[in-house]
Amino acid sequence: MSNSCAKKNLRLVNRKVETVKRWPSNERRYALLIGVNNYYDEQITSLTGSINDMVNLEEALVNYCGFDSNQVIRLTDDKNELSSKPTYRNILTHLSKILKAVPKDGLLLIAFSGHGIERNGRAFLLPSDASVNSDILLLEKTALEVAAIKEWIDHEKPTGLAQVVVLLDACRNDPTSAKDLSRNSLTKAYDFNLKNSKVQAFATIYATSRGERAYENKPKRKGYFISEIAAGLSREAANERGEVTLEQLIKHVESKVPRQVIKDLGVTQKPFMELQGYKASELVIAYTAAARKTKIGAVGRPIDVRPSPE
Repeated sequence: MSNSCAKKNLRLVNRKVETVKRWPSNERRYALLIGVNNYYDEQITSLTGSINDMVNLEEALVNYCGFDSNQVIRLTDDKNELSSKPTYRNILTHLSKILKAVPKDGLLLIAFSGHGIERNGRAFLLPSDASVNSDILLLEKTALEVAAIKEWIDHEKPTGLAQVVVLLDACRNDPTSAKDLSRNSLTKAYDFNLKNSKVQAFATIYATSRGERAYENKPKRKGYFISEIAAGLSREAANERGEVTLEQLIKHVESKVPRQVIKDLGVTQKPFMELQGYKASELVIAYTAAARKTKIGAVGRPIDVRPSPE
């Protein structure tokens, strides 16, 4: 992203390194999408929009971003197969498989929509079978620690991975509280910054800024953040050529999410991003259906998302 368009709620890491202007070819793109509405532990409150968020995001990645449907894994409560439920074991199993499958010059996209919780300065993402109480050891064994996921990426790819994109929507109401508006804000513990890893380029987009929390549109059964990511990729963030750049997507989410949340709920939610290695103003990540038809002659045929020639 160019410095001129950076806003104060965007944290751009190492702005001098802006070298990557395209995603890898279609067959080198992999995604793991995790959405949890319902939890086995009765102490953890249910959510309403996580499933729909991931269904819509999956459709956007396949239909507009050039991802092969066979390389997009969605783990959500509505799946019939036990292996596709968003449990601790399933998430780790599929993450391990994807990390082994994605090539060194490939792209890994991870998205999580569900509850998160912080204990003793450590952030955890809660799978559907997580157990939450005062026992930090039990939480460690049943939840996904953010820091451990980052370490795993480097462990599985000791020679590095070209590109990683993370969409994180975890700070909602306190998962152990019956009060929906209780405080559970994003903190530094949720930091998914990969600047010290071997990843060539990364972007982490958080549903909200630090010190704030994220919200759901309960009547429409969707989260404000992921739903706007999917809408932006599909068409709403496109330029006159039908292209969606990373910069345009961020501008769209920055604009739409805060306005809609304050209109519906009267509270504040401002997404922000950490970025390194990407030239966000030139990185085309999606095409609208009309643009795809113009470029390839038929909507639906896989295409590589590339910047248009100057």
